[in-house]
Amino acid sequence: MPSVQPGTLQESRHDDQAVDVYPRRHHRTTRAETRVGSLVARSTSPFRQTAPQTIFYACADGRFDITADAAVLQVLRITIADRQTPEGGPGAIHECSARSPEVREALLDDLTFIIEGHRITRIVLVAHEDCVHYAMRFPDEEPDLRMARQLRDLVEVARDLTARFHFRPDAVECFYIQPENGVLAVHEVRDRSHSR
Repeated sequence: MPSVQPGTLQESRHDDQAVDVYPRRHHRTTRAETRVGSLVARSTSPFRQTAPQTIFYACADGRFDITADAAVLQVLRITIADRQTPEGGPGAIHECSARSPEVREALLDDLTFIIEGHRITRIVLVAHEDCVHYAMRFPDEEPDLRMARQLRDLVEVARDLTARFHFRPDAVECFYIQPENGVLAVHEVRDRSHSR
């Protein structure tokens, strides 16, 4: 029988049967293997057993993360929300602005899983100024054109998700965050086609 390097996808045949050369690992966790370590912190707010009905979909950029997220949620009077934060936020699931069709589909699958699993009824989409995702995807565009693209993408993603999940148009909301005078300003973005 020919030798096979570990970790390769080669097969050897013997008596017309394929033999899988990958080792079969049946991992059984025992109580001695994994333990919870020392307590390092406790939350200051109580744990809520009920799953959120809102999902907050924003960019992973930490400069805009905690402070702005809290401001948006406070304005919307949302006390608890699921979160998904891929790079580019809503742009990551836009048909033209996503990194690739495969990445877009994978992110939409993740979003579908949360929406169905937690019975989400409201989506909050958040984009921000100076987004690296857009700068890398569209390096030849001027910043003002990239911002215009982001705003258009926000509205188009909102329309797509509304149709995909059979939501009411007002159940998917859009916001744009940008620094102003040393703080983050949160602006609502509306679909003009629905405001006529």
